[in-house]
This record gives sequence, structure tokens and C-alpha cells, in this order.
Amino acid sequence: MVLILLACNPTAKETDDPTMSEEQVQKKEKKELTRDQILASEEFYFVPVTEEEKEIFWELGGLLVDESTKRIGGKLMKMLEMQGPSGAFDYCHVNAQLMTDSLSKASRTLLRRTSFKTRNGDNDPDPWETKILAEYEARMAAGGDMDPMLVKDNGGGIRYFSPILIMPVCLNCHGTDAEIAEDTKQKLAIHYPEDQATGYALGDFRGMWSINFAFQQ
Repeated sequence: MVLILLACNPTAKETDDPTMSEEQVQKKEKKELTRDQILASEEFYFVPVTEEEKEIFWELGGLLVDESTKRIGGKLMKMLEMQGPSGAFDYCHVNAQLMTDSLSKASRTLLRRTSFKTRNGDNDPDPWETKILAEYEARMAAGGDMDPMLVKDNGGGIRYFSPILIMPVCLNCHGTDAEIAEDTKQKLAIHYPEDQATGYALGDFRGMWSINFAFQQ
């Protein structure tokens, strides 16, 4: 399903800091916006993709998500079997982001995972991702479809999104307090002191894969 969200054109903003470039100002302003401000804003919106764009990027987005999931999930399962939840955490902590970054570079895209409840603050959603995450949350609550989406943001970036739902293996690090082993809790406290990504139940909406194809164009 292709999501189309339309709104008005963005309006210019000003800053009191003359030492910051326009790009730095824009990034700072977007980072400081709250979720509610972003969802109410007309500055961040989507326009329809063309049939030609859909033909090219829909399949490619699916392939990249499948490959990313296979690389990370396959190795994670092996580590879980061999070394238990603690070993799986160690692997994921060190390698998951590296593997995602590697595939992102190889595909000349911005490929990442994001959520409203991140473990690593570097994965906080940008404004357009915030709007898609909210859309998925609403669909989940209403029992709607959780299919991938292909959209174009008002900056011209073609984006592919695919939801991540909690699977049994995820509960070892993202489940309730009772489901997470004590040594894993200690490691989470050390490596991710601002962690928000726990308390999930099986089947919950965890977040999504986000691919921005702007770097290919």
C-alpha cells in the first residue's frame, strides 16, 4: 500500500545564532520539535510516487529489508543458541549497527531502523519518519494492515518503510523486566543508560526499517 499525505508548503524559519549554517539551523530545529509538534506541522509532508518510481524502488526496498533482516537476525539466532541472551546482546551491541551501515553504504541509501522508543538515540526518527511511525501505530491499534509503504517526502527523497514487530527472540532484550536476564539488564544500563526499548510483548509494533533512496538520485 502506498501512503499519500498532503499538506501545505513549508514556511521559512529564522535563528538567532549567526554562526550556524542554514543546514545546521534546520537540523537543530527538527531535532528540537516534539512528536506532537511534528504530527501537527504542515512543514513535513509527502507527495505521490510515480508509477515508474514505484516500479524501481518498491522491489529494491523489499530486497534491502530482507537482506538486512537475514544478516542481523540469522547471526543473532546463532549467537543466542551458542552463548545465550548475554552473548546475543554482545553481538548485537557491537555488530548490528555496523552491518546496517555497511549495507547502507553498499546500496548508496540511508538504511536504518527507527522507533518512538529507541535504544540508541542516534536512531531517533526524523520528522517524516515520525509521521510514518504514527501511521503504523494507528493501523496497529485499529487492527489494520501493516504492509510496507513507499512515499516521497517534500524534500524529494523517495522512502521505503517496513514495520518491525516483536518476535519471540526479541523478548530477550526488549521484553518485560521479568523476561530480560539480569546480566543483560546490567549491560543495557552500562551501554544504553537512556534505553527506552523494553516492555514489549509478543507481536507489538517495535518500530520500522527506514530506507531513504535520495542518495541514489
